[in-house]
Amino acid sequence: LIPLLRYLPALFGLMKQGEKITQGTFEPYMNGPLFVVRDPWLRNWLDALAFSLSGLPASRTSAAAMAYVLYDMHRPGAALDYPRG
Repeated sequence: LIPLLRYLPALFGLMKQGEKITQGTFEPYMNGPLFVVRDPWLRNWLDALAFSLSGLPASRTSAAAMAYVLYDMHRPGAALDYPRG
């Protein structure tokens, strides 16, 4: 439990934003009204990332799961590893 304490500020920040960001799908962040991703490469990358998480396209994947993974991938010192073989 102690190692998780460093994530409390980020959790409280998400909780302040309310249900909109923590519930539902990633659809409002892909196709509006919050954001619209128009770049085909970025749409394909988000879909591939979502598929690796849930087996669904990004627009049908949990917004909370996508937010966590995107945050985790872009934190200082993060690296994306692929298996050799």
